[in-house]
Amino acid sequence: MLQDYLERGMISEREIVRHIPMSKLGPMDAVGDGAVFLASPLAEYITGHTLRIDGGWTAFGASEDASS
Repeated sequence: MLQDYLERGMISEREIVRHIPMSKLGPMDAVGDGAVFLASPLAEYITGHTLRIDGGWTAFGASEDASS
């Protein structure tokens, strides 16, 4: 969805990145890596947790609507 917004010019990458403490868009592999971790023995004692893979977006307090 984000890629679609970028391609349509509905929002700029610069506008999004300014809300991300890591100052960059994350690769799609990061989401897969999180899923692999949660499915691995390393996560055997993790229950009832939402793993946010967003470069700090939610910790920064950015709204879900990047254009606001």
